[in-house]
Amino acid sequence: MDSIYLSKRKFNKLKELDLGNDVVSTEATFYKFNHLGKVKVFKKLNKTNGPVFANKLFTLEMLHEYREILPESFVIPESLVSVENEVLQLNVPDIMGIPAEIFISNRPYQKRIKTKNIQGFDLPYVDGITLETFLRDTKISKRLHIKYLKEIGKILDQLDHIRNNSELDSIYLNDLHASNFMIDKKTMELKVVDLDSCRICDSRPFPARHLTPFSLLTNAPANKYDIYKKNMIGEDGSIILQMVSDDDYGKAYCTYKNYKDELGFVNSNEQSDLYCYIILVLEYLYGPNIDFISLEKFYNYMNYLESLDIDQELINCIIQIVTGAPNVNIAPYLDLLKDEQIIKANKKMFEEARVK
Repeated sequence: MDSIYLSKRKFNKLKELDLGNDVVSTEATFYKFNHLGKVKVFKKLNKTNGPVFANKLFTLEMLHEYREILPESFVIPESLVSVENEVLQLNVPDIMGIPAEIFISNRPYQKRIKTKNIQGFDLPYVDGITLETFLRDTKISKRLHIKYLKEIGKILDQLDHIRNNSELDSIYLNDLHASNFMIDKKTMELKVVDLDSCRICDSRPFPARHLTPFSLLTNAPANKYDIYKKNMIGEDGSIILQMVSDDDYGKAYCTYKNYKDELGFVNSNEQSDLYCYIILVLEYLYGPNIDFISLEKFYNYMNYLESLDIDQELINCIIQIVTGAPNVNIAPYLDLLKDEQIIKANKKMFEEARVK
């Protein structure tokens, strides 16, 4: 990967990019800047050392390595970005019997030197809105909403084709949710962003919004999703190797705070990507946080969708995310959803129907 260097002066002139109300980033700050006549985004990472950072750099390198065969919809990081930094260097003389503190506080023994540290990476700027914002806009036709939801299914098919027909046999979006897709205002094309959180080749799994110990996927049989139950990170940074029961794992996941920073809850694969895609569609129908409802409520909601005469084959495919059956790409079934069914499928109307 190429590298871009930003002086401290140039970096201080950068303005933070407004991500909108529906995008929350805890791992980085985003800046918009111009480089060689192109508008770019600088993703400045909060963590620039340790295993998380090393995993991030490996992921970026693999995305760059295979960029020619990845889908055109992918917004692929282009260069690592180094930012000038000043550090204080101490030249403390070794004089027997005189405490070093005496010299540290004196300027003659202090020297500031400039360093270049990798702080993140850049990627092409997409002038558009997130799919999450787009899907919430009630002024936009339901058919157009469905069009873009189906596009995600096509992207998953593309990845499946790449895995089966190229040397890149392991790539998964992992953190698949509506805010990680953008619609370009000029071309109206769907773009996939935040690819540095994907799982590619031998990279470790990053945390993902819908792949947590509190998701519906934990109700599926143990072999359905590859849940990561080893390598928990202790408070001192040491790795604690242990296997725990499903009931205790959620508690342990919360106990070891650093674990959430180090690894995702699931070793992402085709099943987890399809799970996240189906949850994305369900959030469009039901509303936010449907992946956190109880299994009983989930089945009640499926019964409610049946009462709306939603296609039974589509409902059966959705139910499979909590069974031992393989998950299915539901894109071909989305055109069967009628506007009236979409309107009535929301949480409010579902709750009112339960009361009745």
